[in-house]
Amino acid sequence: MKLDDVLEGIAGSTKVLDAAKARWAWLEAHPDPQKDGWGPLPELTFRETVEFNRTGEAMFRALKLLGCLDYAAEITPNLARRIRDPHGLETKEEGEERLVSELQTATHEAGHGVAFHYLGVPFYSITLRRSGGGKVLLLNDAGHVEGAKERGREAVINELTACFAGGAASRRILHTATGCGPDLKQARELAAVLCRGREARQRLLRSCSRKAATLVADHETEVRKVGDELFRKGHLMAERVAAICARHQKAAAAAARAGARQGKRTPP
Repeated sequence: MKLDDVLEGIAGSTKVLDAAKARWAWLEAHPDPQKDGWGPLPELTFRETVEFNRTGEAMFRALKLLGCLDYAAEITPNLARRIRDPHGLETKEEGEERLVSELQTATHEAGHGVAFHYLGVPFYSITLRRSGGGKVLLLNDAGHVEGAKERGREAVINELTACFAGGAASRRILHTATGCGPDLKQARELAAVLCRGREARQRLLRSCSRKAATLVADHETEVRKVGDELFRKGHLMAERVAAICARHQKAAAAAARAGARQGKRTPP
């Protein structure tokens, strides 16, 4: 894997990307920034400087996301500690554990967000709390037992399905199942509004769980993209989630049309 592969899609402009590469090269050659400094300061605007700082942090996050911690440690000793904990307040193991936790939460919340989008459940934003956990801010009492009957059976089933989407995303993408306790509790409460008998509620829960797993599988690319951006930025508005999904759908449709045209040109 090359540095270009890691940085692709992280830096928003060529200028910032070049500055990030220069900083990376400096750190490779000067592993002790306390002694040798952080290298020449890039000539960037304030906005570009903010983007540059995020890119520096995202370098290690991308390596973590790609499962290349050993690679990161090999070429830049203690890079994680310098980026994530510049004052040296946590151990390397603590920093790595926090990164893993944030990645798991971002993927989990991305599953919820993409499900809410495609199921038409109104939400405002997704937030990744650096102190731990995440939150999707819903609108119009969505997801709450109060007012569930007024929202209608179909709307509540969609909300219930989205409850399972976070866990489905974690299992499919990261092969873990974390943070599902509150989701299951919420799903059971919503199911109790729609079904009286225990068996009927269990059937509904199983049905919605399968539906959520299918939705995440069908839209895995969008879940990954939303999770990656949430992992880097910590907060996404619903409009941004919709834009990511729309861009993927547009690209997929264009690829399908291109494939169809290619098939027509192929001689029998």
